[in-house]
Amino acid sequence: MEGIELQITNGLVKNIDVVFVSIEKDVKRIITKNKWYFEDFDDVYRLASKMTAQTLMKKHLSSVKRFYECNNNMAVQWLIRRIVSNMRNIGFDRRYKKNNTVKLDELYELLMPRTLDIETLIIFEDLHKLNKSILLQGLQKVWEDAKEDLDFDETDFKELCEKFGCTIGEVMGENTILLKVEQTVGGRQQLVLLFDPNV
Repeated sequence: MEGIELQITNGLVKNIDVVFVSIEKDVKRIITKNKWYFEDFDDVYRLASKMTAQTLMKKHLSSVKRFYECNNNMAVQWLIRRIVSNMRNIGFDRRYKKNNTVKLDELYELLMPRTLDIETLIIFEDLHKLNKSILLQGLQKVWEDAKEDLDFDETDFKELCEKFGCTIGEVMGENTILLKVEQTVGGRQQLVLLFDPNV
């Protein structure tokens, strides 16, 4: 009987990608029930699945030995528990965050640039079709909305204007001084002076 169970479990491991796809809904249900939220469930699930597959290759570990001795249902339950545990570790355990930050960054580098490039190109293409006065009004609104955002400065705004074939002077008016503000403790706004050390 053990030989048959071992063959079934080995069959699971050979088709592990299919198993991971089939148990994703179960993992998602457990994650939702525990009220653990991830910014991008699919990417974290993929990474946790990859970690689980790597763990299965370490046949010297006692928990992995038990996995290979399980029947089919128990083996699937073990995989679900392992993926949920890995996802929890990736999302909430500081020790794992240090190790997995690079992996998540690599994952985003692989996935995001292609998506962003295509989406950005489509958006820019649509924006270039707009009437120039509407475009200038939109760029003015961008600056007004970003007044409190110290990460978006005059250089960023200049680059944005150049992407649409205009200058800051055309958008904001000639001789306009672009000012940044920040909110004070009392809730009022105060002027922020940013000095460029390169000038």
